[in-house]
Amino acid sequence: MRTPSPAVARLWAVLALVLGFAAPLASQSGTRYTTTTLRLRAQASTDAAPLLTMPRGATVTVARCADRWCQVEYRGRSGYAARRYLTQTRPSARSTPSATRNRPSARSNSECGSGGYVNSRGRWVPSPCSSPSGPPAGASARCRDGTYSFSQSRRGTCSRHGGVSRWL
Repeated sequence: MRTPSPAVARLWAVLALVLGFAAPLASQSGTRYTTTTLRLRAQASTDAAPLLTMPRGATVTVARCADRWCQVEYRGRSGYAARRYLTQTRPSARSTPSATRNRPSARSNSECGSGGYVNSRGRWVPSPCSSPSGPPAGASARCRDGTYSFSQSRRGTCSRHGGVSRWL
């Protein structure tokens, strides 16, 4: 058997290297499902502007993934989603994320609904609400638009309500 020339050997080495890097990227692309309600962001950062919110179990097409972020497409919009909230298997309709399992069914204040979200720490937090009779139980801040927030951290509190008017 003939020994390949040094140029051919280098070509094979480069080809093997390229295929070695391409294979993991190819295996990361394809269809994935969100494991929780998840924001599609303009950049691969939690500080980046959210483009839209994807529901739990949403089907996304992954173009590629890096360490903690994947570039995805959802309903014709391209952006970035946190990799840890994407899975290859569709979440079952019956299973409930642990963060929402202990969520209250309704708040004691009748002016506020029972809606909410899972915060960055994985805890369920009631959505901001209006209350003409004063701060509802558990409110942490009054927003500039007059609503009350139940945020458990200062970062992002009242961000879609004009900012914090005063902390409670």
